[in-house]
Amino acid sequence: MMPTAVSWRGIARPEITGYTKTELQQDPDALAKLFPETQSRDQVLMECLHGGGDYQHHVLPLKSKQEERQIAWYNISKRFPINGWANWSIGRT
Repeated sequence: MMPTAVSWRGIARPEITGYTKTELQQDPDALAKLFPETQSRDQVLMECLHGGGDYQHHVLPLKSKQEERQIAWYNISKRFPINGWANWSIGRT
């Protein structure tokens, strides 16, 4: 079973991905659309399944409806966990 994002903030903005928050939350293939490269998607999935990461400014390509963008990801969810969340990160264009 694929992990499900329960909260999309900035990345779900249509001007970034071309998708609405509802579209991403209801689409079981949302991660495959956003991260079509298997290596990038596998990395995101592994972090979700293993409780997050600890890195700053890790650049991964993100595919929007219109184009591919380079997103710098920041994940400090192991150091600053949010109760009830398996993982969280911040992406910056």
